[in-house]
Amino acid sequence: MSILTGALPAQYGYRTAAIVDIQTKGEAVEGNGGRIGLVGGSRGDAETDLELSGAHGAFSYYLTGSYLRNDIGIENPTPAFDAIHDRTNQDKGFGYLSYLLGGDSRVSLLFGTTNNRFQIPDVPGQTPKFTLDSAPTVDSATLGATQRERNRFTVLTYQTSAGADVDYQVSLFNRTTDVLYRPDPVGDLVFNGIATNIFRSNTSNGVQGDMSLHLGSAHTLRAGLFAQYERVTVDDSAAVFPADAGGNQTSGVLSPSGRFWMSCPLNR
Repeated sequence: MSILTGALPAQYGYRTAAIVDIQTKGEAVEGNGGRIGLVGGSRGDAETDLELSGAHGAFSYYLTGSYLRNDIGIENPTPAFDAIHDRTNQDKGFGYLSYLLGGDSRVSLLFGTTNNRFQIPDVPGQTPKFTLDSAPTVDSATLGATQRERNRFTVLTYQTSAGADVDYQVSLFNRTTDVLYRPDPVGDLVFNGIATNIFRSNTSNGVQGDMSLHLGSAHTLRAGLFAQYERVTVDDSAAVFPADAGGNQTSGVLSPSGRFWMSCPLNR
């Protein structure tokens, strides 16, 4: 790990932010082969991970993936030792592929994914605040709200040296992330007065390039380029009760479902 201070080099862009420089494992260190690990523990904990790495001629690769399952996915909202309805399943993957084009050029592909699923913990002993006609009695310890979180990214890079003094690289990238909340359709209504499906997503596509020109042994000139197109999507739908001007429930029959949808491009 290295900490950069002061003015940042051009390849990092003009931003006030932290930089995490990840160096993947290479075939020179790992050789051809892999590793698998298994871990188990209390509260339903089960973890497994897999690594594969190697090289064949000009092609080298590193792949890793992991899976996690336990019963303490989100912080327990009660003082009890075990939370109710708090299971999580989490899948993660990462890959790095590299191909040498002669002695001074390389094409590489970097990609990763996560898919995390959470149960929303329940709080027992709550009293319903609203009435839904024809609905059975609901126990707050048996609600079934869930949330899913997904992330994807891909980076394709070309690196080369144009002579002894010029080095440059160009990268194309894509990143997609989304969150989906699914309520308990009856429980959220009788306890909160609203049951909302909530979806948020963000997709980014862009290009980044940087170049360095060595001006003798004591000076280096650097330049960089960054362009990104980003789109944010919001898609919500809610079930609610009719209410008067004071917000008081006036009927146990649901109002027509309302839906809010927005897709907004953000150019940077």
